[in-house]
Amino acid sequence: MRIGLPKGRFEALSRRLMANLGVSGDDSSPLRFRAAGCDVLLLKARDIPPLVASGRLTAGVAPSELTRETGAGCRAVATVSGYSARVSLLEPAGAGLDLAGGTVDRLCVATEFPRIAEEYLRPLVDDLTILHVYGSAEAFAPSLADAVVDCVETGSTAQAHQLDEVRVLHECSLEVIVGARSSEGTGDLSALLRACAAMSDEAATSPDDPGSEKEHGTAPSATIGLHSQPPYLRAACLPLLRDGTPTEFEGLGVVAPVEPRVAVPPYLVMWDRTTRLRVPQGVGVGGVTTAFEAWLQAGNLRTQAPDLFALLCLMSVWDDLVRETGLMTGRVYFASETAVGRLHVHAGLEEPSAEHLDRLLLEAQSLELIYRFPVAFKFRGTYGGEHQCRLNGWGRRLVQRALVDPVSAATAAEWSRALRAHLDDHRDVYQSHIDYVGSQGLAFAPVDSWERSGALPVPLLL
Repeated sequence: MRIGLPKGRFEALSRRLMANLGVSGDDSSPLRFRAAGCDVLLLKARDIPPLVASGRLTAGVAPSELTRETGAGCRAVATVSGYSARVSLLEPAGAGLDLAGGTVDRLCVATEFPRIAEEYLRPLVDDLTILHVYGSAEAFAPSLADAVVDCVETGSTAQAHQLDEVRVLHECSLEVIVGARSSEGTGDLSALLRACAAMSDEAATSPDDPGSEKEHGTAPSATIGLHSQPPYLRAACLPLLRDGTPTEFEGLGVVAPVEPRVAVPPYLVMWDRTTRLRVPQGVGVGGVTTAFEAWLQAGNLRTQAPDLFALLCLMSVWDDLVRETGLMTGRVYFASETAVGRLHVHAGLEEPSAEHLDRLLLEAQSLELIYRFPVAFKFRGTYGGEHQCRLNGWGRRLVQRALVDPVSAATAAEWSRALRAHLDDHRDVYQSHIDYVGSQGLAFAPVDSWERSGALPVPLLL
C-alpha cells in the first residue's frame, strides 16, 4: 500500500502525520519512508489527487481545492485538522463587482484555479476570460486582469495588494482521499486515520462546541462551511435552515446548523459566508457534495421545499418556452415580483401571497440561483422599488438535477403544457411587447416599457 503526503507548505502537517504513523528517521531517501506496513511518499500536493485517482497511490492527503481543481476522481474519507483556507474572488479595492446583481457583463480573472473559477463564474458573467497563471495571481489586478481567484488563508497578502475579498468560491480542507471507484474500505487505512485523529483534540468533539459530545454522549461531529458547496447544492440546506431542524442525508448522516438562528430570516443565514454546518466526524467537503447531489436527484427538493421547487421549475420552464416558441432568442426577465406570481396562476397553481413570494425570491437570491435587481433605468427613466429577475446558470443546474426524479419531471412537464397553451393563446400580445421593448436595441428601450409590461398576462422585460 502506498500513501502520498503533501510537502511544501503542508510538510509540517505531513511530518506530524508521519510521526504518528511511526516513521523512522533513517530512510535512504528524504522523500520515501516505510511505516505501518505501507510506503509513505512526500509529494507535491497537486500531484496527489491524480495519482490516487489512477490507482498509483492507495490513498493520499491533499487540500480539497486541488482535488477539485484537478478534477481527479477521488472521494474524501476523513479530514485532517490544522489547515484553514478558502478560494475566493478578489477585486481591486473599490471596484464594486456585483455578481449577484447581474451587472457584470465582462470579466477577466487571473487564477491558479481555472476550473473552480470557470465553474463558479461562468453562469454569472456573459463574457468571461480566465488567465491561467502559476503563482502571484494578485499581481495581475488591476492592470492585466479585472479580478483574481486565489487561495486565502489570513488575508494579509490580499490586503497588501489592495484586494478586497468579494465572495468565497470554495472552503478548503485537508482531506484523506481514495479513488472514487476504489473497492477498498477504510479498514486498510486505519493506521492513517488514527494518525489523523491523533493530530487534533477534536477527535471526539466538534471544534465549535468543545466537550458537548462528551457531556451528552452523542456521536462525534465536525463542521464545514455552507459556502463550501456550490449554490445549487446549498438548496439542500434550505429546509434545515428555515427552522433549524437537523436533516438526515442518506449515506452521510445528520446535518444541522452549528448555531441555529431561528429568529434570523433564512436568506440572511444563507448569505452569511461564516455559516457552518455540523456533519459526522471524518466527513469531508467532497462527501457532503455527493450526499447533497443524491438528495437533490432523489426528488427531495419537491417534497421538502415544494415552494422553492415550484418557483425555480416554473421560471426554467417559462425561459425555455419563450425561446422554443420563437418569441425571443435570448433570455427574458420577469418585470416584477408580481409577474412571477402570475406565472404560478397560468401554470394552474395557487398564486403565492405577496409576503410569501418576496421571501421565496430573497431565498433564491441568497442561494445565488436567480438574478434579481431593481428594474433597469432604461425601461422607465427612473428607479423604483420593483425588481426584475430571472433564473441564472446555477438555478438552471439545480432544476436539471431536481428533474432527474421521475415524479418531479412529470410535475414540471404538466406545468410546461399549461404554460405552452397560455403562450399559444397570447402569442401576438407577447410578441408585440417584445418587439416594442427591443425596438431601440438591447442597450436602450422606450421609457414606458416597464409600464406597458403590466398589461401582459405575465409582465416581461428583455
